[in-house]
Amino acid sequence: MWRDKLMRTRSDAGHAQDRVRKLDNSEAPPFLFSFENQQVNARGGQSVAAALIANGIRTLRIDEAGNPKGILCGIGYCFECRCVIDDEPDRRACMVEAKPGMRVRRQQGLV
Repeated sequence: MWRDKLMRTRSDAGHAQDRVRKLDNSEAPPFLFSFENQQVNARGGQSVAAALIANGIRTLRIDEAGNPKGILCGIGYCFECRCVIDDEPDRRACMVEAKPGMRVRRQQGLV
């Protein structure tokens, strides 16, 4: 039985290229959103965290002990990149797509 599954997996491997999503956002027009009242450049399809890193911003929140925190895993698992996005706390910046006019600020502690 496991051999059948293995063979199916191997036979599907050739078709994987058909399922790959194109992530090239070079055609998307740039736009702006604000982080801590500073204008930040972003492109369509970019996460808030990716846009902030591209603009040289590394500290996304301040933890309960006063330590700066940034992006750790980048896939929404660790919650280290929590920000206040459009007045909603505890949003994971790596999981939220950047939008024009969005307001983002660092989260201080547990809010």
